[in-house]
Amino acid sequence: AAEVRIVGYELSGKGGYEPGRIRHRIDRRLSEDEWWKLRAAVDVAGLWNLPTMGPDGGLDGSMWIYEMRRPSSYHVSAQWTPEPGAFRDVGLLLLQLSGLRVVEGRLY
Repeated sequence: AAEVRIVGYELSGKGGYEPGRIRHRIDRRLSEDEWWKLRAAVDVAGLWNLPTMGPDGGLDGSMWIYEMRRPSSYHVSAQWTPEPGAFRDVGLLLLQLSGLRVVEGRLY
């Protein structure tokens, strides 16, 4: 079976300014169960079919960017502070799988 990895970066930038430098990087192999759970969430959100950029950003919030790669294709999709729903659910699952910690009340 092919190896599936999750790679994530936490940047040092502060909201409203430059993104900053990489503060923390995770890179780990997903278990088969984790992969199927993530795949289902990506399918429900339709990430492979979404435009690269969602609606324009605002003055306060965060950019959620998903980069996905298959052996023969690549796609990126981004949204500004997504509302509750399938796109946001993928991000929350990715945070859970990555082990990155988010301070309560600091997730836009």
